[in-house]
Amino acid sequence: MKIKLNGKDRLTIPRLLPEKGTLVEQATVKEIIEMVALKSTDFKKYGIEEDPVTKMLIPEKLDPEKNPKIAVEEEFDLTKPHVQLLKKQVQEKDDAKEITQFLYDTCIRINEMRG
Repeated sequence: MKIKLNGKDRLTIPRLLPEKGTLVEQATVKEIIEMVALKSTDFKKYGIEEDPVTKMLIPEKLDPEKNPKIAVEEEFDLTKPHVQLLKKQVQEKDDAKEITQFLYDTCIRINEMRG
């Protein structure tokens, strides 16, 4: 299914995925990461920068109100297992009360996906 994701979603999704799981889950994780994870060329396209001293991403560059480039959406073709795994991870984070403001918008977007 075709899903539109912005730069912030693409930064957030890998953070939601499980580090451990079954072989099938980890194969799905790998597929999702290969599909949506940001590459170095994407950083320039989305206007994402890192602090030269700390090497941390500059928070203002991740805020769509301060950096409209990060809100630009691209279409990705996620399968039903991809969407199901993402929804499962959002539910687990929600149940554990681990949803942060950084994760919030992407989690809402994932919950609205069909699958």
